[in-house]
Amino acid sequence: MNATLIVPRLIVHPAWGDQSKFSELFSVPHFVQTLKEDVEVIEDIPASVNFSSLERLATVSLPSEALEPEWYIKNAFPVVQKYGLLVLNYFFMHLQDDLPLPLQHLRCRAQYHALQFVSPILSMGLQAVQKLQSTGPYVAVHLRYEPDWIVHTGCLYDEATNAYMEKWASERNIQFQSNVTESDLRKQAGLCPITPQETAHILKALGVDSMTTIYFAGGAMNEGAKLMRPLHRAFPRHVVTKDDLLQSTIGNLASRPSVLAAIDYIVCLHSDFLMMTAGGNMGMMLRGHRFYLGDFKETFQPYGPALVPALLGPRPNLTHLGNLLAQQRMQKAQDPLDARRLLKFYDRPWECVCEKALPSATA
Repeated sequence: MNATLIVPRLIVHPAWGDQSKFSELFSVPHFVQTLKEDVEVIEDIPASVNFSSLERLATVSLPSEALEPEWYIKNAFPVVQKYGLLVLNYFFMHLQDDLPLPLQHLRCRAQYHALQFVSPILSMGLQAVQKLQSTGPYVAVHLRYEPDWIVHTGCLYDEATNAYMEKWASERNIQFQSNVTESDLRKQAGLCPITPQETAHILKALGVDSMTTIYFAGGAMNEGAKLMRPLHRAFPRHVVTKDDLLQSTIGNLASRPSVLAAIDYIVCLHSDFLMMTAGGNMGMMLRGHRFYLGDFKETFQPYGPALVPALLGPRPNLTHLGNLLAQQRMQKAQDPLDARRLLKFYDRPWECVCEKALPSATA
């Protein structure tokens, strides 16, 4: 389309209300410099463009599915020609997995090179990594037992948690609809967020030693200490969070969940073993990023209804659970070609690791 890219604007999710701008999270100069051979990037809309009057006319509605490049030439390019402006809202994963190789390389250059956290965030994240590595290898657990994800899935837990979820959603004008039958069906299908207690059982079944340092990534839900109690019991004195590692600076960031998530991302990225307990964009991006780095450090997400019966009850059979988890890990590692067919490009950017050079997409 031969168009100039304006630095992206971040959408404020009602669940968190974080007003952080792109430039407060990522280095704009680095973003511009890295992509200069592929596309011209400017920081803001030129004064000559009357954005307020053109925004509605220049906005192209995106279908929910991933699209081939030709769709944009057919549907978006005429808008650019007519108005000199194109607005794409909620733009994420709106390109199909299979693209020409130069475009796949551009994806990787944008995701893993151009997007660099600003110095304060990068410094805090790497400081946390260094503290963790000073005691030896560490395991990171991205525990999505958080209000937004629980409300999104509509899963029910104990009475206190359910009451908190309803209150949390009501305060943010978010609908939280669920009933026992629907929640039970989701749990049986393995679609509900894994609890801290279940996470402790899984880590034990995987053979993680009780003296291993466990980094807990994610936002605290109700009472942080109470939430973490099962993990602390399983791994005494070795469960840590960003609050523990960055006590002097983290307090000022309570209203900046995007910054806190960025710190979690950095720590998870460099962990020796990463366990994701739910799907989601952050988990998908971390899997792809770790794969791209080629450090051969495992990223594992327990999945499927097969684990649900094995996790029921206060004291599950860890040997049986361990066998199920071993089968899942073996199945994942057995056939990389099959994995390539099944997983999205963001999970497994094969074209970028199999081709060393990253030529310009315009070459």
